[in-house]
Parts: sequence; structure tokens; C-alpha cells
Amino acid sequence: MKRLLVVLFLAGTVLADDAVEQKQRGDSYRQQRDFAMAEQWYRRAVAQDNLDAVVALADLLMRDATTRKAHQNEATQWYLYALSRGREDVYFQLGQCYDNGWGVKRDLIDAYKWYLLVANEKPAARQRLAQLDKSLAPGRIEEARRRAAAFTAPSPAPK
Repeated sequence: MKRLLVVLFLAGTVLADDAVEQKQRGDSYRQQRDFAMAEQWYRRAVAQDNLDAVVALADLLMRDATTRKAHQNEATQWYLYALSRGREDVYFQLGQCYDNGWGVKRDLIDAYKWYLLVANEKPAARQRLAQLDKSLAPGRIEEARRRAAAFTAPSPAPK
């Protein structure tokens, strides 16, 4: 019994210090719909600058974005942080943030830019672009296209 306790203690110690394991533990809690525990584990991994956990935390916080303004703001800041570290997989989420004014001032030109940058990979981005094409003035669409063309993605963070 004593040996089992030592093994469990050591496993917990490794888990407490390993950002990848922490992120995976957060994923497990999220799948179980225990969002509070998922958030705790993601935050532990984020504290160690695990970018997968940064995006997972932002996604988790955005889950409550329709009801909790503080979560919108924090989630958007995490998406912007992930972008600054070279994570291109947050373009669609940033498009949604700018499209809806979640954590940033609503800006349909910037929303269009982010959707345009991810349109080849995301059907939902293409759908939203088609809607915006019908509602935005041609000059605003051209401005969004200029912004997208001028955008240079940050270099990925070193591993």
C-alpha cells in the first residue's frame, strides 16, 4: 500500500509540472463537461506557456462568451497572445471576435480580414464572407482585402 501511495504521489508531481499533461488533463475534464476543472488545468499549462493550452483556454472561456463579458475579453486576449506567438489556427476565432464585438470593438473590416485569411481551410469562414460580401460596401471589402494582403503572420514560437 505504501508503495502505491508513493507511485501515485510521484505521478501527481510529474503531472503538476508537465504542461502537456496538464493540457491533456484539461481536455479530459472538458470532455466530461467539468468546465471549472478543465479551466484550472488549462491555466496551469498556460502558466508554463503551452500554446495549445492557451488556445484551449480561450475556446473554453469563449463558450461562455454570450453571457459573460469578462470571459469574452479574456478569451480574445488569449487568442491575440496565441497569434503573437505564431499560432495561425486562431484566425477564425479572431474573425468571430471582431464580427461580434467579443472582447474587442466590433469591426467588420477586421472580421472580414481574419475570415479571408482562413477561408481556404474553414467552410464557416467562406460562408460568413459570402454574407459580409452582401452587406458591406465595396470600399470596405476592398479595405479588408488590403489588410489581409498586408498581414504578416508572426513567426512561430520556439519549442
